[in-house]
Parts: sequence; structure tokens; C-alpha cells
Amino acid sequence: MKKILALTLTLCLCLSLGVTALAADLPEGWTPADGARTGEDTPLLIAPAPETADAPTALPILMLDGEKVDTTGIPDAPLGYVPMRLLCETSGGTASWYPEENSAVFSFDETGILVNLNDMTVQVAQELQEDVKPYLDPAGYTFLPVSLLDALETVSVTDDGECYTITTSASDPDMKVVRSIMEAVELGARMKNSPAEMEEYMGIHQENFTSIIGYFPMMINADTIVIGEVAEGKMDAAKEDLEARKQTTIQGFEGYLPDPLEMAQNGQIVVAPDGTHIMLIISGDNDTAIEMFNAAYPAEK
Repeated sequence: MKKILALTLTLCLCLSLGVTALAADLPEGWTPADGARTGEDTPLLIAPAPETADAPTALPILMLDGEKVDTTGIPDAPLGYVPMRLLCETSGGTASWYPEENSAVFSFDETGILVNLNDMTVQVAQELQEDVKPYLDPAGYTFLPVSLLDALETVSVTDDGECYTITTSASDPDMKVVRSIMEAVELGARMKNSPAEMEEYMGIHQENFTSIIGYFPMMINADTIVIGEVAEGKMDAAKEDLEARKQTTIQGFEGYLPDPLEMAQNGQIVVAPDGTHIMLIISGDNDTAIEMFNAAYPAEK
């Protein structure tokens, strides 16, 4: 059962560790998160493989959302371990190295994964993962068990013995539409909520949709996008939910910040030509967002 929730706050919150950094003991320029090679020996202090890990061996084939990942130059690793920076950046995530904390933070499919090199522990969404240990190649590459990724709520992994096939939320057609619109209009919304969270905190009821994706603002912007496939007979209720969310966003900026207030007031709720998809868009370029939305869900011929 997938029990690990997607991280909805900034990854920097993961770094409240309160531990003594060991960065001073590392060769200059050695960065586990990005696999930098310096030609210097890596301190054995943090390099050994977990006791439970097999000896390093050649990586299996990695398939990510239907595309083969180029692992050229990536060193061997214990069976069942995968290179995190490579997977994160291939999937549009990030990998960051924090020398002051001697830690690496990875964003994979919008989930924050913290690797603490002081005690060789791993946290997912700030929850310590018992019995999960990183593997650090002496050249500075960080590997984690592929089973950890498979446990994420939005990720699945299959293993045929020779290939790891990793599927993320990016493979979902509706997610592709949402992300393409966000990129095109430079949407500042960065807080992704699950359908259950949208019902609890945003007043958008799951019963009115067969599927729904929503990104909401953090702090001082109003940027919002919600795209959902409406359940049969629930279009009016779905419109009411999204209109209520728009009004809540407006109220949040009244007498506060004029620019986000105006943006929220100009937000639009649109039904696609197919008659089943609906979108709430609050952005600096609603026209482009609506044009892309309508093109993604054309009327059936």
C-alpha cells in the first residue's frame, strides 16, 4: 500500500536538522547530489555501502515514463539501487546538495526526499524511513533503493530482472496538460493537493469529479489551476465548487495585495469543448491557458 504523501511545502523545510555538518571533511567540490567528480579520494566516513546491500554491479536498464534513461557515465551500484540525481532531472525534478548540513534533497515527482549523510538516514516528506539506507559511490553519486520510489503515492515500479520500469504522474494525460499550461503561462502555483486535500481544504468535492488535478498558490500570489473530468450529472456542482474556490482566493487578497487580488478577480472557469472537462485558471495569461485547455479536450466528432 502506498502510504507516503507527496510533499506540498518547499523542500527547504526538510533541512531543519539541527546536526553538526561534516562538510569540512569533504574534498572541495564534492557534491553527492549532483555526482561531481573531483579526482580526489572521497572520505570513507560516508562512502561505505549499507551492510545489507549487495556488492556494486552494473545498473539494469531504466525506463522512465516510457523513455529509456541514458545511464552513460553512471557507476555501478548494489542491486536494487537507482541514481537519484539522474532520475530527478530526467523527470523534471531537482537535486540539491547542502554542504552546511551535509545533506542532499531530491524532488522526485513532487515528493521531497532528504538524504542525511551524517547518519545515513532517509526522510520522505519529513518522515523517517526505517531500514532505508542510501548508497554513496566514491565518485559522489547518491543511490537509493528503487523500492522507496515504488512506495511513493504517485509512482509505480515494475522489475523484470533486467529493467526497472518507473511510471510517474507525468505519464497521466491530464497531468501533461496541466504542466504544459503551467509552463506556458509561467504559473506561480507550486502547491499540489490530492483530491482528498482539495475536498478538505479547498471545498472541491471528490464526488463531483472522476479525476482532478489542482495546483494552488503559496504565500503571496493567487496563481491557481484546477483541471478535472466531471462526473456524470455533476457539472453544475463542479462549477459551484470552482467558483467558491475562486471567491475564497479573492477574499484572501482583499485589502491586502492589489495585484494578486486583480488576478484572482479575473480568474475564469471554463468547460472544454468535449463537455466533460472543466478548468479554473487564475494566471497572468488566462487566454493562452484557455486556448491550450480547449485544444487538449476537443469536441468528439
